[in-house]
Amino acid sequence: MRPFGFGSGRRERPMTLYGRGSALAAPLPGLPVGAFGLRRMVPGHAGPAVRLRNGSSGAEQDVAFAADGSLDSSALSAAVTWYVTTLYDQTGAGRHLTQPTPAAQPVLSLAGGRPEIQITGANQALLVPASIAFDRADHGVFLVGRQPKSRFATQWLAMGAAPDLRYLDFSSAFTMQAFGAGTVNTAPSYASLAGSARSVMSMLSRGSGLTTMRDEDAATSATSLGALALAAGGQIGGGYADGNLTLEAVAFYAGAPDAATAGAVRAALRAIFATRSATTASVYFLGDSITNGVGGLPGCPIGRLVADAAGDPGLLCYNAGTNGAQVAASTRPSWPVPSAAKRVLHLWLGTNNVINGALASDTIALLEAAADWARANGGFTHVVCGTALPRSQNFTEAMEAERLALNAAIRASAKFDAVADYAADPVFGVAGSSVSDPARASNIAALYRDGTHPGTAAAGHAFMAPIALAAIEAALGKAGSGGGSTGTPAPTWSVSPAISGTAQVGQMLTGSDGTIAGGAVSGRQWTRDASIIPGASGQTYQPVAEDVGHALAFSVTASGAGGSATATSTPTAAVIAAATPTPTPTPTPTPTPTPGGLLLDTLAAVTAAAWSTRKLRSGYAGPALKVRRASDGATVDIGFAGGGDLDTAALAAFLGGAQGFVDTLYDQSGAGNHLSQAATASQPQVTTGAGAIIPINGHAALYFNNAPFLAGTLSAAVATRTIAAALSHRNNSAGTILGASANGGREVRFSATHALQMLAQGASASAAVTSTSAATVLVPATLLIADSPAGYAYRINGADAGSGTTTAAYGASTVQLGRGGSVLNGYVGEVLLFDGALLSDADRDTVQASQKAWWGTA
Repeated sequence: MRPFGFGSGRRERPMTLYGRGSALAAPLPGLPVGAFGLRRMVPGHAGPAVRLRNGSSGAEQDVAFAADGSLDSSALSAAVTWYVTTLYDQTGAGRHLTQPTPAAQPVLSLAGGRPEIQITGANQALLVPASIAFDRADHGVFLVGRQPKSRFATQWLAMGAAPDLRYLDFSSAFTMQAFGAGTVNTAPSYASLAGSARSVMSMLSRGSGLTTMRDEDAATSATSLGALALAAGGQIGGGYADGNLTLEAVAFYAGAPDAATAGAVRAALRAIFATRSATTASVYFLGDSITNGVGGLPGCPIGRLVADAAGDPGLLCYNAGTNGAQVAASTRPSWPVPSAAKRVLHLWLGTNNVINGALASDTIALLEAAADWARANGGFTHVVCGTALPRSQNFTEAMEAERLALNAAIRASAKFDAVADYAADPVFGVAGSSVSDPARASNIAALYRDGTHPGTAAAGHAFMAPIALAAIEAALGKAGSGGGSTGTPAPTWSVSPAISGTAQVGQMLTGSDGTIAGGAVSGRQWTRDASIIPGASGQTYQPVAEDVGHALAFSVTASGAGGSATATSTPTAAVIAAATPTPTPTPTPTPTPTPGGLLLDTLAAVTAAAWSTRKLRSGYAGPALKVRRASDGATVDIGFAGGGDLDTAALAAFLGGAQGFVDTLYDQSGAGNHLSQAATASQPQVTTGAGAIIPINGHAALYFNNAPFLAGTLSAAVATRTIAAALSHRNNSAGTILGASANGGREVRFSATHALQMLAQGASASAAVTSTSAATVLVPATLLIADSPAGYAYRINGADAGSGTTTAAYGASTVQLGRGGSVLNGYVGEVLLFDGALLSDADRDTVQASQKAWWGTA
C-alpha cells in the first residue's frame, strides 16, 4: 500500500478500514489485570465477549466470538438498537465492565460492518469494578478506539471515587490528571491526541514520570504525579455532555510495563484490531453543523467516514464541526500535529454566512483569508475548501443566488489546493437554481431530513466520503505550503521555548521562541492546561482570573522547506490570584478634541440620549460601556482613550482573550438615560469569541445577533423626535433599530429587504407599516429619521430616502435598542435622540457629516 497522498491514479478502496485484524489472538504481553474487547484478545478465553440488551424487547443475550476471533454478530439485527450491559474480562479473573442502568448503557454500533461501542454524553459509561485498583504512579492503560467528534472534551477513563485519576481528551491534547491534596497535574500531548480514525492509545505512569502515546507516533512525557493507592474502580466514558468515545478494547496493567513490553502490547493490539502504526498525514475538518454530523448516522461525522473510506491507515482525521458556525475574520485554524508531515485543513463554512445576509464576495474573502492564515500560522501544509449544499428551509431566492455565486468563487479560487465539490453531487447537489422549483423541494424533502442537513436514514452522510477523499488526495498530490515530499527535515529546536515572569493574575508573562534550525517562527499560541486560549497568540500574555489554579504554556510553530513543527515550553506553576492593592482613583483620560470639538459640543440642539462607543461631549466624564467577561461573569466599566475612541487596550486587558458582552451602554447626554441588559443571554457582543473588537471602520461596535437588546426608560412622552444612528443590517428578516415595550408606541426598523420602515406597534407585534424607504441598508450606514406630527423623513448617508406620516407618538415607556416587534441582526456603533423639536438643517448636516467621517460610511 502506498503512503497516503503520494503517487497518482485511482485505486479500489475497501468499504471498511484496515481489514478485519488478526485471525488468532497472540497473548497480550505482561500480566494485565483486566482485558476487554470486541475481538478475542486472550487465546484461551472461551467465554462470551459482550452481553447486550435488545432495545425493542428488553431481552438480554450473550454474544460470543467467531472462530476467527471476531465478534459473532450474525444473529444481531441491524434494525434493533443493541445496548451493552457487560463487556467481559478475558483474563479469567471475572473483573467485568458493566452498566446495570439502562439509560446509561452504551450502544453497540454495527455501522461499516465492524462492531464498536459508542459511549456518548455525560451519563453513558462502562463501570470499572473495584477489584481493578492500582497506584496512580505505577500503572498502564491501553485503549483501542477513536473520538469521532474531535473538538469536544471527552473522558476516556476515570479511576477512584473522587476521582483520583483521570484520562481526558480536551480537544487540543490528550491529558492525564491526578487529584489529591488539592492539586491537579497534567501530561499533555498534541502528538497523542485521539482522532476520528481507530488508534491504540497508551497511557503509562511510572515513578519517573508519565507517558501518553497514540499508536507509534511521538510520545509526550511529564513528571510523576506521586503515589496514591486507588480504590473502588471507576468508569470508561461519561462526565461530559458532548463526550464521544468509540471503544473496541481496553487493557489494564496494575504495574506499568517497561518500554519494550509496552511496545509489544501496542503491537499485539495493533495486530488484533488492525490499526495504524504511525501517522503520515492528518486532516482537520473545520465546519458547521453538517461537519458536526447533524443529519448523519450517530457517531458518523465526515471525519470518521473519510477515515473509514481511506485505503491508507496512516491517515489521521479530526472532526471539528460547530452548529451554526460562520467563517469570520476571527477564523484562525490552528491544529499542530507535529508527527504528521502533511497536514490538511478541510474548510467547509459559508452556508450560515449566506443565511445571515452575507454577500458571496465577502464570504469568499473570509475563506481565503482563513486559508492563508492556516498555512502561514496554523501549521497546515494544504487547504481543501468545500462548496455549500442547497437548502429549502428558510432560504430565499436571493440567498440561493449568493450560494451559487459563493460556490463559483470557491471553484475559481487559487487559494485552495483542491475543492471538495459537494454541491456538484448529482443527487444531494439538487440540480436547478430556483428555490421554488417543486422538483428541488421534493428532492430536498426526501434527502435532507429537516430541509437543512443532508442525510438519509439508511446511509447518513456516506455520499460525502468519496468527494472529500478525492479532494484530499488531489491536494496532497501538490507540494503544499510546507512540502512534506521534498525530503527536507521539518524545523527542530536546540533550545526549547520558555516562559519568563510570574504566573499571577495581572502580571505579564513573556514567551521566548527558543533556538530553531530549518525554519522560522510562523505562529505562537498560549495554552491553559494544554487547551488553546482564544486570541492569545502573541509573545506576551497577562493571566486573567480564569487562569487561577491552572498551568500555562507557550507553543511556537516554525515553518520551513521541510514543513512545519511545533515545540512547547515547560508549563508554569499553577497561576495564583492577583494581589489586592489599595485602589487608587484613575481619572478618565481627556480625549484629544476633533477639529471643531466633539460632536455634541458643536450642536445647538440638546440631546435626549446619546449612546456611542466614541466620546461625544467634552463635559462627559463617565464610561462608554459596562462590559461582562464571558469566562467568569466579571464586569468593568470601559471608558475612552485619546482621540475619543473606546479604550480598546483596557478592554483587551480586562477580557484577556475571552468574549465580551455589553451589560450597560451609558448615556453621554447627561440625562442619565442609560440602556442596560441584566440577562446575560440577551446581551449584545462587543468582541468576538477570540476577544477581538467587532468594528465599523476600525471603531468598536455592538453586535446584536437576533436575540440581544438593551433597554432603558426615557423621561417623557414626545411627539417629535430625530434619530441619528450609525449601524448596519446583516440578514434577510425584519430587524428593529429602536422600539418600545408598550403597544401603541413608535418603532423604526429594517424590513426584510433592508429598507427602513416606520411602524406603530400593535397589540402583539409591530403592525401598520406606514412607509418604506426607497434606499436599502446592508453595509454600515448613517441614518437620520426626523419625525413629527406633520410627518417623517429618512436620510441615509446624507441623502433623502423617503417620507411619510404616522399617528402614534413615542411613549414614555421603556425604549429598546435592538428589539420591538422584531429583533435586530446587525452592528450598532452610535444612536442619538433629539426630542421636542426637529434638528435645524445646520445641526442635521453636522451630525451626519461627523458620523460619516467617524464610521466611514458612504
